[in-house]
Amino acid sequence: MVNLANVTAVPISGTAEAGATVSLKVTDAGAVHTVTATATADGSGNWSTTANLTSLSDGQLTYTATATDTAGNPGSSATQSGTKKTTATAPQFTSVPSQITGDTISAVPLTGTSDPGATLALTATDSANHSVSATATANGSGNWSATMNLSTLNSGPVTFSAQATDTYGNVSTVTTATSRIGPRVVSVTLQNGGTAGTADTNDKVVVVFNEPMSPSSFCNTWTSPTGPWTQKSNSVSVLISRNISAPNDTLTLSTGCTTNNFGTVNLGAHYTTSTGGRLTFKGTGTRPPSSVSLSADGKTLTITLGALKSGTPATGVPAGTPTYQGTANGQPGIATDTNGVPLGTKPSDSDTASGL
Repeated sequence: MVNLANVTAVPISGTAEAGATVSLKVTDAGAVHTVTATATADGSGNWSTTANLTSLSDGQLTYTATATDTAGNPGSSATQSGTKKTTATAPQFTSVPSQITGDTISAVPLTGTSDPGATLALTATDSANHSVSATATANGSGNWSATMNLSTLNSGPVTFSAQATDTYGNVSTVTTATSRIGPRVVSVTLQNGGTAGTADTNDKVVVVFNEPMSPSSFCNTWTSPTGPWTQKSNSVSVLISRNISAPNDTLTLSTGCTTNNFGTVNLGAHYTTSTGGRLTFKGTGTRPPSSVSLSADGKTLTITLGALKSGTPATGVPAGTPTYQGTANGQPGIATDTNGVPLGTKPSDSDTASGL
């Protein structure tokens, strides 16, 4: 096998009559180019030499050896075929997701093409130069596929690179493709502002993201270029609904926004009673309104409960572990970062237990 690594000194060996001189000729397809070499068989009849086959074209090679014994008698020629390949085809990406959300980040699918049988070295690198790697093998048609777990990489731009090593051992140039990893939830905390263990006025839910979020993707009226952004009026309702099939109630928002993508908070505990119905916190008249705000840096979403309008809250509720998921009940949209990449729809865990 002749590849880029050995083409200047290809080892060739064989057997002949002891002491015989071996004349070697190597030609490429159609004998367009020829390389010659000589060797001498040792006392056991073994001979070997090296030849520089750089001048021969890639493809099929023909090796012809003719031995002349010590008396000067030439023998019949022996031939053998081989192949020369000194370049590996640069791999191509045929499918790379344009956006990577928290739902898919642990198994990001990639596909591409390369030389049949080639081994692919794949790397994904974020803007902070953190990287993860994977391997793939091209099938007989040159197609390859792989999945990569990018959960250790930062949100933001990510560069994929692929380098192929073909079956001859030739290493290709590197090919790249780009994508973007979407925002993630850093923490979800419940902050008590009234009676501990009860959902009541001035309690807060604080969701922290790892990168700036797009204000208008939460609320269509949040169009100011500078924050913080706040929705605080009697049109804002915070709803805590009982979830009998799970060990927690869910908190959602109804606001004066046409776009209302504030998602769902799984509270980690039951703040409603089994007979008291859904809790609605909504300002009326002089009673304090509920509010929702996004911090000036776009990373902290705070939901504050206003006056209790309806429902019977439970008391003495032990702290649970809240989670947040970037979907809004009854809404078609989902919040995005400032580059338009959406949150995932799976629940994002809080770091610690907390309670209202």
